Amino acid sequence: MATYGKIGEFKESEESWTHYIERLEQYFLANEVDEVGKKRAILLSVCGSKTYALARDLLQPVRPAEATFKKIVDTLDKHFSPRPSETVERFKFHSRNRKDGEGVGTYVAALRKLSEHCNYGEMLRDRLVCGINNDKMQ
Repeated sequence: MATYGKIGEFKESEESWTHYIERLEQYFLANEVDEVGKKRAILLSVCGSKTYALARDLLQPVRPAEATFKKIVDTLDKHFSPRPSETVERFKFHSRNRKDGEGVGTYVAALRKLSEHCNYGEMLRDRLVCGINNDKMQ
């Protein structure tokens, strides 16, 4: 069976841990990797020596090969992507208005990114209308 795609090692300076795991999950889908033991083995094989060593340290006294795929991912997720304060993130979200000359699409993309940790549903639409700073566009 042909292998689709390639997953390199995780480099924190180039990519977020969340994006890396999302790409890895897509790799698993494309290559029909369903078994969790195989997922763990692939992750530990491709993540790179620095990430492997970090996982080993964070999982102590359990060795990475003995931990579940989910446990490894969750442990590294807590390290690389600590959850930001919802209150602070909401402040940033509500403080963001459309800048002069900024396209609506760019403004919407910025709001979507800012809303990621806010637990908002329809609030994104409401903020878009309130922050557009152009009466005709509102």
